[in-house]
Amino acid sequence: MTETVARTAQAPADGREEIRLDTSGSTGAARPWFRLPHQMEREVELIGAHLVGPVDRVINYAPPHHLFGALFGQWLPRMANVPVHQAWTDPFEPPSVSPGERVLVVCIPMAWELLRRAWPALEGAHSIVALHSSATPPHAAHELVRRAAPLLRAHEILGSTETGGIGHRPLAPAGSGTDPWRAFPDVTFVRPADAPAQGAEELVIRGPRLARPEHGAGRPPNGPPAIWWNSPPRALSGSSAAADP
Repeated sequence: MTETVARTAQAPADGREEIRLDTSGSTGAARPWFRLPHQMEREVELIGAHLVGPVDRVINYAPPHHLFGALFGQWLPRMANVPVHQAWTDPFEPPSVSPGERVLVVCIPMAWELLRRAWPALEGAHSIVALHSSATPPHAAHELVRRAAPLLRAHEILGSTETGGIGHRPLAPAGSGTDPWRAFPDVTFVRPADAPAQGAEELVIRGPRLARPEHGAGRPPNGPPAIWWNSPPRALSGSSAAADP
């Protein structure tokens, strides 16, 4: 089992040493983006407080050279000083937990079928929270959430390498409808002056966790950009408290 108490490079005293994180490359060539340590810590604290709560152990299926895996497979375990099983290195090796532990599972789509098979080894936990990101959850995720409640609760996170987490919603059990996305409290949606009155429009956000690109605006010493927008557009739903991917 690949299990450690997570360690990451310590940031210098001024907190300005950047962390490189790569996009997945699923929609084009992989690109590097850069974040500051205090942005990583802020995101762990924010999502930890809103969705996770106290944990005693982390099981991580997300590679840490991408943002999702770095945040919850490296930074959260280090900040909480808890052991982490790096399941992404050998995903077919069943994880284990000690009786009564509060467990966080960091999931990408391929993890859910493996988690379903390993579930008997996890049932001694006090509680299990799963965070899911990177793509639409597979049917196995919805089915396991239905079957394993109330021991298991799960949340989807909407975001990107460029923005960090934008919004969240409960991962719905099989047979039930999905809830709307809800924005994290430090995210603001900006409506461009030329936005269409109805239908899809460009997703534009402000927030303190935006990454800086390798080239262009936002390079040091200016730091992260103040605003981010995507292309092609995504549909927005509701007010600044909800988004629909």
